Amino acid sequence: MDWHVIMRGEQHGPLSRDQVLQHLQDGQLVGTDLIWRPGFSDWKPVSELAQFWQPPRREPSSPPLPRGADFRTAPSEFEGVPLSRLVDTRHELTALIKQNLYGGGSKQEGQAALTARNSLDKFIFGMTDDHLVTGSADDLRPLKSGIILETYGELLEILDDYARRFGNGGKAVKQGMAAIACDPDVLGRFDSARKAAIQAIAGGLAMFAQGRFEKLHLSIRTEAGNSEAWRESKAARGS
Repeated sequence: MDWHVIMRGEQHGPLSRDQVLQHLQDGQLVGTDLIWRPGFSDWKPVSELAQFWQPPRREPSSPPLPRGADFRTAPSEFEGVPLSRLVDTRHELTALIKQNLYGGGSKQEGQAALTARNSLDKFIFGMTDDHLVTGSADDLRPLKSGIILETYGELLEILDDYARRFGNGGKAVKQGMAAIACDPDVLGRFDSARKAAIQAIAGGLAMFAQGRFEKLHLSIRTEAGNSEAWRESKAARGS
C-alpha cells in the first residue's frame, strides 16, 4: 500500500500495485497522470514506470474535433484512444512543459512531458489511412498544421519571455539569451542555427543584442509564415 496517484486533479492513496493497475485498466488513470511512493524524490508520470504503463482508455473529456471523425490508432501505446482524447492529452502535456520546463517548476516533470509530447506528435504525423477506423489521413491535416504552428509560437514565446525577465533594452536581452544558453532543456528546443544565434547574443556586446534578437525573432516568424502549415491555415480561414 505504498503508491499515491493524482487522477483528475485529486490525490488518491496509499494504494497497492494491484489497485493502481485496476485504475489503469478501468481508464481512470492514464500515462500523463502522476504517481509517487516513498523513496521517490518527486512525482513521476505513470508512463515512466514500466510496471504500470499501458494505453490510456479514458473517454474524451471534450467534444471531438470538427468533422466528427472518430479516429482510433493501430496497435501502439496509444491503441484505442480517440483522436479527441489525444488532442486533450497534448494540451495537458503542453501546459506541463510551460509550467515546469520554463516556468520554474520541476525540470524532471517538464522534460518528461516534452518527451511524451514528442512521442505523441511523432505518432500523429505517422498516421496513415491504415491506422484509421473511419476517415482518412487527409482529415488530420488541420491538426498537423496546428501542431507545427504551435511549435513556432512556443519558440517565440520562449524568446520573448526570457528577453523580458531582466527588464528592457539590449542588456536585458543579452541576459535573457544567456539564461537560455545556460539551460540545456530550454536551449534544446531550438535548432543548431538558432542555438548559435542565441549564444552569439549572450556572448556579444549589449549594444548589438536588441538588433540580433529582432533578427532571430524575425527568422522564426518568416519560417512559420512560409510554411505549408501557415498556408493551409490561411486557406481554412478563407483569407
